[in-house]
Amino acid sequence: MGPKAKPKIISIADTLKENNANSDGDSENENLDEEDPNTIFTFHGNRKQFSIRSLYLLKHDNWLRQKFVWFIMHPHFDNTVIGLIILNSLLLGCINYEQINMNVPLEKQDTMNKFVNKSEIYFVISFGIECVSKIIGMGFIIDKGSYLRDPWNWLDFMVVISSLLTEIPAMKSFSGMRTFRLMRPLRSLTTMPSMKILISTLL
Repeated sequence: MGPKAKPKIISIADTLKENNANSDGDSENENLDEEDPNTIFTFHGNRKQFSIRSLYLLKHDNWLRQKFVWFIMHPHFDNTVIGLIILNSLLLGCINYEQINMNVPLEKQDTMNKFVNKSEIYFVISFGIECVSKIIGMGFIIDKGSYLRDPWNWLDFMVVISSLLTEIPAMKSFSGMRTFRLMRPLRSLTTMPSMKILISTLL
C-alpha cells in the first residue's frame, strides 16, 4: 500500500482569502437584483443595490439622493471613516478613567482628558454625517439594500445614537451612556469586509 495522503488543513487565513476572492469583481454584481433597475446605483466603477425609495420620499433618480449615493460609494469614504475610528480609539485609550470613575470635575482632570472631551463633538458630528448620508442614500430599513437591512449597521446606528445622546447636558452624568463610547472601536468591523468574514467564520 502506498503512503497515506495527509489531510488538508484549512486555516482561517485561507478562508479569508477564498471568501475575499469570491466577493470581489463581478461576483458582487451577480448578486444584484436586475429585475428592478431603479434599485441599482453605479458610481466610481461599482454597482450597489439600495432601497427603491429612500425614506418614502427620494426615488432612484432624485438629484439629492444621487449626490449622497455618490458620496457614500466614493473609495475615500470608507477609508476616511476607518481613519476616524482608529484616531478616536487611540484617544479613548489615552483617557485616565480613574479620574472619571472618581467623578473628578472635568476642570480638575488631566490635560489629556480635557483634550479628548473637547474633541468628542467633532467625532460625534463626523459619525453622525456618515450615518445620515447612508440612510439618505441607501434608505432606512424597509426595502432590500436599506441601511438597517445589514445587521452590521445596527452596531453603527446604536453607537451614533448613544453618542448624540451623551451630548445632551442632562445625559452626560449617566455613566452607562459614556460606556457606549467604548464600543466605537467595534465599528471597524462594519467597514472592513475581511473582519466581517473572520467573525462569521469564527461563529
